[in-house]
Amino acid sequence: MKWVLDRRLKGWKEDLETHANCASLLLETQRFLSERNEHEFIPPGVSTIDISGLDLSFPTLPQYSAQEGPPKVTKCSSTHLVNDEQHLPVAMECMPVVQNEIKDKRKKHLGQKFQEASIENIFELIDKELPQSKYDSLDTSVINRLVHTHESLKPPSYQIIGDNIDLHVKAKHMSSERQNKSIHWFALNAIQDGVNGLDLPDDNPIKDVLEMENIEFLPSITDNDDLLHDLIPLCARIAIEKLPALNCFKDVKICHIPHRYSQVMKQKSAQEPLGILFKNENLNDEMIDILQAIHDNYIPVTVTQEPTEDGYTLASEVTEQVFFGGDQLTDERARNSIDARGDGDSLLERSNSKS
Repeated sequence: MKWVLDRRLKGWKEDLETHANCASLLLETQRFLSERNEHEFIPPGVSTIDISGLDLSFPTLPQYSAQEGPPKVTKCSSTHLVNDEQHLPVAMECMPVVQNEIKDKRKKHLGQKFQEASIENIFELIDKELPQSKYDSLDTSVINRLVHTHESLKPPSYQIIGDNIDLHVKAKHMSSERQNKSIHWFALNAIQDGVNGLDLPDDNPIKDVLEMENIEFLPSITDNDDLLHDLIPLCARIAIEKLPALNCFKDVKICHIPHRYSQVMKQKSAQEPLGILFKNENLNDEMIDILQAIHDNYIPVTVTQEPTEDGYTLASEVTEQVFFGGDQLTDERARNSIDARGDGDSLLERSNSKS
């Protein structure tokens, strides 16, 4: 059986793409329902007029005195009533058919922009989270609930780490055709993020920078107390390691500063080797090829159908930027290569990964 190096990474990438497609579909459904609510009260071809200036009168219910009381209602025979129970099974049988027709209409509307597989995923989410809901009664409040639920189920992202591999091959018998070789390749690894920042807002800045006072940049009393609290385990660890009289505490020493994600960070990271690229990061054009290979294979993208004069065409859009890192030299060369591609028309063409 052939072992694929990036098999798990492709699975992480597919999970992020599926989640992003469902999120886009939910937003498109939300927009569709909002437009429907705006136009459902006014039929097509009909306009409204102001009748406040017209003298209109409407019939009112007759008034009865306390002595007269309301008119009496006569009893009717049960034979005059329609037995609705005999129509109930027929109505129940028709309900799935009607729901399927409404579902097909929703799919047809969304199918103008999204692919069929993504549309099936969103309806599976609706059936899973709201099994008793009806497609004709979906409103913006229900979709907002689904958006919140779907966002909490976002799969973890990942980062790609690279470093150069330098080999020096000496020729046993040197000649004009057989010389020593200096080989420069590039190795890649993918690491899945153990902690995600879903609880952190990223849609708006915390505060306008022009409204911030200079004193806000200075450490407060609370900041100083937190810093002192973080220095305690570090100083204690160094003292236990360096002072022989304190070596008896080596079994109970705290090696790292405790934080809210300490237990998560103790677990082994999920890593995936991506093999070796036969490229030299010291050359600018080959460093661009390295970044291009990462973007072509490992950057999550969503594919949508954009209308054109000839019909529809597929357009790719970056779903989520992926962190690319390494040592300082790799980081500097990656930034220079990104700047060299800064004139691209889209985010995907600019190779604007986080490095």
